[in-house]
Amino acid sequence: DMNRRGGVRLLSVELENGGTSTWTLPCGSKIGLVFKFEASQPVGAIDLGIGLFSSTGVEIASAISSHDQEIIISKPGTYELVFRYKDLCLIAGQYSFGVGIGSERGMEDYIREAFSLEITPSEYSAQSQADSFGGFIIPAIKIAMRNP
Repeated sequence: DMNRRGGVRLLSVELENGGTSTWTLPCGSKIGLVFKFEASQPVGAIDLGIGLFSSTGVEIASAISSHDQEIIISKPGTYELVFRYKDLCLIAGQYSFGVGIGSERGMEDYIREAFSLEITPSEYSAQSQADSFGGFIIPAIKIAMRNP
């Protein structure tokens, strides 16, 4: 892709509680990702964008770091960023993530399939009967009975 600026490059991604060796989490786990990237020059504010895709390529959820916090790269070096989904409960299956790093100059780096994650059935998914669900996420819900 000729449009990449390359001032900031993604070096690696790890599961926060799994390391690089395992890309498997039981259903119901909190998902945290550790991104390591390298800046060859100061680029100012950057935005880390993450797209979550199903095994068939359907985009399930997108997020950008600036929705939570601004990240400023004011000098060259290696940086680590921890990205946590606060409330994303995926059903068992295979997923992949695309990662983009943007700045005011444009797209610095983009990896369409940066890594994959397998969510496995668990005690939680068995109790919640989620192993028989369709779709991709188990929504958090609240039920209240109302008198007719």
